[in-house]
Amino acid sequence: VASLGYFRSQDLEPAISAIISRLQNDQSIEIRAAAATALPGFPGYRDLTIPPLLNALQDQSDAVCAAAGDSLGKIGRDAKQGLLERLKSPTFNLRVRRFAATALAGEGINKSKDINEIVPVLLEVLNNRDNDIELRRRAAYSLAQLRSMDEEKLGVVIANLKDKSAPVRGAVAS
Repeated sequence: VASLGYFRSQDLEPAISAIISRLQNDQSIEIRAAAATALPGFPGYRDLTIPPLLNALQDQSDAVCAAAGDSLGKIGRDAKQGLLERLKSPTFNLRVRRFAATALAGEGINKSKDINEIVPVLLEVLNNRDNDIELRRRAAYSLAQLRSMDEEKLGVVIANLKDKSAPVRGAVAS
């Protein structure tokens, strides 16, 4: 997958299609994860790269899901809506929701100027005690990574330092 970099000066759609094909169809976990990692390198082709990365959050391998989540977090603003939909919707399985929560801490999202839409959703997930502890921990982690939060929202996060769950408290403290 990495050797496809020479396509950067050519028509990129064939290279992107080849990478997406590896992401979706390769038997090797390492190849699928490498394909997910390569896709943020094509910023002018977000309409082609984001949907397969969002779908890869449902891969059977945690390594592929994590790579897809990292890539979506690097992409940032353009991937935000898809990640928020997956985090908010109980129709997606818990694994997908967890990886979406983690991806929302990505550097591309942190650089975007519109995190105000993300913070309330993460706070809602964090504060819903009926949610899975790992999902709440990942929401807390993502909130801790966001660089721009007003005092009121920061107070809500800090209040979770008293949570019954040690993993949630740890993520908030980070």
